[in-house]
Amino acid sequence: SFISLGRSPDKVTYCLDHPSISRIHALFVHHPRLHSYFLIDCASAHGTFVGGKRIEPKVPVRISDGTGSSEHITFGGSSRVYVL
Repeated sequence: SFISLGRSPDKVTYCLDHPSISRIHALFVHHPRLHSYFLIDCASAHGTFVGGKRIEPKVPVRISDGTGSSEHITFGGSSRVYVL
């Protein structure tokens, strides 16, 4: 299963309202066999960041439970910080 995030409310599960966020910006994907969540940047123009570091587009990044600052997630140029 997955959750899509982006600026286009008719194309994503959760709409993130910021001009630097792409229409379809990123995906959170649950992998039941690995009991893990992954974050995938959908080749967004302004990037997806985990722990302040830009992740590579279309490459799944395993996300932990968010107990450390290294798991803070930001999208594009938005100052909002998300923790899983």
